[in-house]
Parts: sequence; structure tokens; C-alpha cells
Amino acid sequence: MTIEATETEEAAVPVFRGTPDEWWEAAEEITQSHAAERDFGDWYITKVRNSAGAAPAFRLATPTKPPNEIRRANLAAMYPVDPISDTVRRLIRVETPVAAWMASEYVLADLEEGCSERAPWRRLNSGRWQRITDGRVSINDHTMRELNPVPATFTTT
Repeated sequence: MTIEATETEEAAVPVFRGTPDEWWEAAEEITQSHAAERDFGDWYITKVRNSAGAAPAFRLATPTKPPNEIRRANLAAMYPVDPISDTVRRLIRVETPVAAWMASEYVLADLEEGCSERAPWRRLNSGRWQRITDGRVSINDHTMRELNPVPATFTTT
């Protein structure tokens, strides 16, 4: 199996050669706690079985948000030895720094691109950002990056 990266305007995009079975065999084994809370930017391969018990299928994915390190540590602490996942492996490790706003639960960002008015946003479980002042508006990380986000903490008095 070979994995190449091709340059695009946004970033390097992996190109996989070989079969999914070869990708699975070449992928890095990870623990169950890591499989539950995956590293942002890395690519993972998941072995999926159908109900008929036929040969496994595979799904490639990259997380939409940084891992919850506290949850990962709690999951790892549940076992004397954190077992290796038999369904998820890391296919590609990406060494990219995660911007502080991406790991934040709340940010303060522009209402829209090019607008000087700012509003609070919160991270949803889906990985999208929802504007607190108008719950109908939600955006992805790519769009949020254009809104000049900064980590925020909100308190009530």
C-alpha cells in the first residue's frame, strides 16, 4: 500500500493506492480510548461489518473536532491496560497545530465574513458552530476560520 499526498489550494489531500484490506493491515493500531476520542486532523480507517456477516467493509474518516482529552483519560483509566481497538486504526498521522479556537467550547467571532459586528458561538456535538444569538445559524470549521474566531468564556452575574 502507498499513500501519496497531492497539493491543492487548501491542503495536502491523501491519495490511497492498493486495496482497503492493505490499508487496514498497514494502518497503526490504536487503543479503544483513542478510537473513541480521535486526534483532530488524523485519518482513520474503520472496519465495518454488515448484518449478514459478509467480508468487512471499510470507512475512512477524519474527526470534525479535537479530542476531549479528559474523556480519553477517563476511558483509558477504566481498564488496567487500555485494549487495542479491533475496529479502528490510524491510517495517517497529521502533525498540524490545532488553533486555540478549534479546541474551545465557545468563541467570539464575526457574524459573517467581512462584517465587523461580532457574536458568541458555541461548538455543537456534531462539530459545527452555532451562533448563540440566533440558533438557526450553524457553520463548519472552514467557514468559522474566515470569521476571525477567538476563544471565549462567558459568565453570568
